[in-house]
Amino acid sequence: MDNITSRTIERLRFPMTVLVLFIHVLPFAASQGGIEYTFPFNTDSWSHRFIYFFNWIFPRVAVPMFCIISGYLFFQGLNTVDCFKEKYKLKLKSRVKTLLIPYLLWNIIFEIWRLFMISSDKLELLPKSFFLLCKEIFNSFWGMYAPSDAPLWYVRDLMAVMVLAPIIFFVINKCGKYVVIVLTFIWLLGLWPRLPIVPGIDIILFVTWGAYFAMKGIEPFRKMASLTGYWPVYIISLLWAVWEYDELAYNFPIRLSILLGLSLVSALFLYIDKHEMNVPKILTASSFFTYCLHWIYVAPLTSCVVFMIQPESEITVVLIYFACIFLTLIISLLSFLITSLFVTFSLTIILHFNTFFPNLA
Repeated sequence: MDNITSRTIERLRFPMTVLVLFIHVLPFAASQGGIEYTFPFNTDSWSHRFIYFFNWIFPRVAVPMFCIISGYLFFQGLNTVDCFKEKYKLKLKSRVKTLLIPYLLWNIIFEIWRLFMISSDKLELLPKSFFLLCKEIFNSFWGMYAPSDAPLWYVRDLMAVMVLAPIIFFVINKCGKYVVIVLTFIWLLGLWPRLPIVPGIDIILFVTWGAYFAMKGIEPFRKMASLTGYWPVYIISLLWAVWEYDELAYNFPIRLSILLGLSLVSALFLYIDKHEMNVPKILTASSFFTYCLHWIYVAPLTSCVVFMIQPESEITVVLIYFACIFLTLIISLLSFLITSLFVTFSLTIILHFNTFFPNLA
């Protein structure tokens, strides 16, 4: 992996995490105490379409980009049969530390948070809730269920694909670029069924892209950026998706916009690298923490803001949408800083206990 690839991966982590926040902030789903806020305009208003663009279309490149990066990093050095046999188990062991353990910890944290949010008059539900905790952790490993920390569905499916890496390696070795082309068309046309346990086609496809780039020694971002000449098609696909305006649909124009959006994002970050523009290290370091934690804040924060302001105009709803993204991001970053300081302080006390408390040693 050359320096440009390494720097681009590092720079992409935080912006792609922010795009995930764009997806998860939903002001039109605001509710308190089971009561949904009633907006004084219909779902075909311009504000719905505007937010739909920023919530459901524009940021959809984020998870595919994460998958390409994950596939590329996993298959680095696995370009021959001998290398694969030698390194595959080591790669899996490293993913236990970087994927499986964080996945379990964050889901447990979220279930504990749910227990904590039970009001005092419902304390008799605690034993039942503890049973549900175990059930939710178990269910979080199956494809038809969302994990407790919902954004981590990506990590769960990614782990499943890593287990299937020998199949991906074999198929790429035998079929080369043709397997990537076939999978891309299956995904574009929406022909892959959603099945329990089996990862979604999105994860399989884009991890396979990353694997192909790594195994064939292709620099991924330059390769993807080579498609930027098709930017007019990208604009058309965005306009098409907005025109269709099918809430929560994952249709052909959206998929096409993702495909070409990956190219434009790659070109943009290669430009950023060329001009040596860096993302602050604190933002890069907080990316995974923010990705995992924001799910706690995003829904209650958005509902609280909507019910507090009670927007009567469409422009107010649009402003609330962007404000909630900003507030969720700031709270997540502050949580990261506080947690980092607490962990650093605790480790310092533990490692230098005799220095701080000589009389207790």
